[in-house]
Amino acid sequence: VSAQYNKQHTFYLEADYTQGNLFDQKQVNGGYRFSF
Repeated sequence: VSAQYNKQHTFYLEADYTQGNLFDQKQVNGGYRFSF
């Protein structure tokens, strides 16, 4: 999911979930970017 406001403020959130036979892997990435 990515959202951008006024071409300056950018916020992104990414979640990955992988289910395997021997292990479960969960990863969540989030960040905020400001460009000027």
